[in-house]
Amino acid sequence: MSSPTPKFPTQIKIGHHRYTVRRGAEVLKEERLRGRIRFDARVMEIEKESDAETAASVLHEVVHGLFNFMQRTKECDDEELIHATATILQQIIKENPVLIAWVQAQPLR
Repeated sequence: MSSPTPKFPTQIKIGHHRYTVRRGAEVLKEERLRGRIRFDARVMEIEKESDAETAASVLHEVVHGLFNFMQRTKECDDEELIHATATILQQIIKENPVLIAWVQAQPLR
């Protein structure tokens, strides 16, 4: 028997910034975007797509948030770097469940 599908995250914390995540933002279709992060409002807007595409879009926006939190403006604006980082991060998370479970069990330092 397979385990139930986890719920879509409605909040994501990056450093001490907590972002509200909205799925199915219609304005993104007009702008031909799959996702967008608004740092000032602490909101991630994600286009409603297949679960795999949505996961990729969420991680893409998380990486933007990560570089923004670290005040790395050049990297935050580098879409090629963001895409590559999010893609490999998704692969690491997906293909290493033991690692992810172990890291989650450890305290933050």
